Amino acid sequence: MSNTHYIVCGYGHIGQRIALILSNLGYRVIVITNEYHHQLKKTSPHNIKVIKGDARDVTMLKKANIAKARGIAIVTDDDTANVTIALEARQLNPHIAIALRIYDLHLGTHLRNTIPLCKVFSTSAIAAPVFTAASKGKHIVSSFVYEDKTWIIEKKENFSIRQSPTFELNAGLKRKPRMQFKTLMKWWQNFPKQLKLAIIVLFAILLFTVAIFHYTLNLSFIDAFYFTITIITTVGFGDINLLHSPWYVKLYGIITMLIGASILAIIISIMTDLLVSFRFRDILPFPLHSAKGHIVVAGAGNIGSRVIKHLLDEGESVIVIEQRDDAHNELSACESVPKVKGNAASEEVLLKAKINNANAVIAVTNSDIVNLCVALISKKYNVPNIVTRIFDHSLLESAKHVLDLSTILSVSACAAPAFVASLLHPRAIHGFLEDATFYMLFDTFDAIHLQDVSHVPLRNRNNKFRNTMHKIFISDKFNIIALPYKIGHSPKC
Repeated sequence: MSNTHYIVCGYGHIGQRIALILSNLGYRVIVITNEYHHQLKKTSPHNIKVIKGDARDVTMLKKANIAKARGIAIVTDDDTANVTIALEARQLNPHIAIALRIYDLHLGTHLRNTIPLCKVFSTSAIAAPVFTAASKGKHIVSSFVYEDKTWIIEKKENFSIRQSPTFELNAGLKRKPRMQFKTLMKWWQNFPKQLKLAIIVLFAILLFTVAIFHYTLNLSFIDAFYFTITIITTVGFGDINLLHSPWYVKLYGIITMLIGASILAIIISIMTDLLVSFRFRDILPFPLHSAKGHIVVAGAGNIGSRVIKHLLDEGESVIVIEQRDDAHNELSACESVPKVKGNAASEEVLLKAKINNANAVIAVTNSDIVNLCVALISKKYNVPNIVTRIFDHSLLESAKHVLDLSTILSVSACAAPAFVASLLHPRAIHGFLEDATFYMLFDTFDAIHLQDVSHVPLRNRNNKFRNTMHKIFISDKFNIIALPYKIGHSPKC
């Protein structure tokens, strides 16, 4: 067997797409999977060989001739299994390129710096910006993470690459000051009318009382403010008092104590009630009468939680629909996001999330049927932007043409080219497909020249090297290399 074959461990949605891209680029691919069935052998292209077995078993890796393989994509659904396979692969072939799928990005960062020639990817991190942009009616070609920042690839007449404005890998929820102000304004708009009134009255009394004490007691503004606060909070240290003040100032002081303390108690009561409701609103029904112009995200799994973070970083109002009690841990960083518990395929649940007033709906549950139901119900209520996640490729293509849904995306389709690019060249930053061409992205400062990439052994059916590779885009930061791509079989994912 030649040393231009690649190994794919795991033949789920992402594994099938990686194998297909490599196959269409002319490579031989060996797949190791536990979930082997005869239909896979019938539908796989001629240069994809499927071996049934556990890739953690060294004998399976040797059976796939790992010693002569150029690269291995490890994309099962189990982080522990993926790490185990990666370590065994490195022992069996010290020079093999490894593309590793990891859900836990903190672990991924350590592995990237520890295992040589190993690139670590999160499929949801790659796809999330694409889903986010689609919810606003925008189309981006792809996205990638580089130097702990998220970058966006767009194409109008030519390709352009820009940095995502706010979201950074492992950075949690970093907000710009203007985003914080916008968020505060939206919170204020959603406050109960009684709370708004109480706060306004309290501030009015505070300002008026400061002015009274400043002019009648000859206090500085800061001393007058200090004295006012001690009266309203009934602290009364005694360092400033009204003992020798005119009778009308004493009377005003009494009134301020009574009214101020009462209003302060009302505000504390309402705020306590709000805090309690925020903590339990994911399990208790709650009204969202004022929700308008928001984005509804159905599904809070890996991709859903990342989409939510991107939307929050861009200052959007978000309402989440999630049925599971064990929603992804990433959602814990989004505690301020209203949540509706229930089946997103139910029209009643969607109406609780006020889809009739939403600017966009993003359906990213783990079920194609549920996502389609969400999309069709959203279309019924004329939601401007509907983004639907679909796993099955044939269903995806049919839905695009028959159901007339605005945007249908696949996480695996967004992410698979990145895995392939890392296998083809160790310095490739990213890969993506566009217009029947496979593109590889490099850092300009690496001084990558076309001849440096020409050793990438792309072969045609006659086992001859292709020579149609060309550089098509140069910027201050990145180079893009275009590779010929043969459209072949379609994955069933």
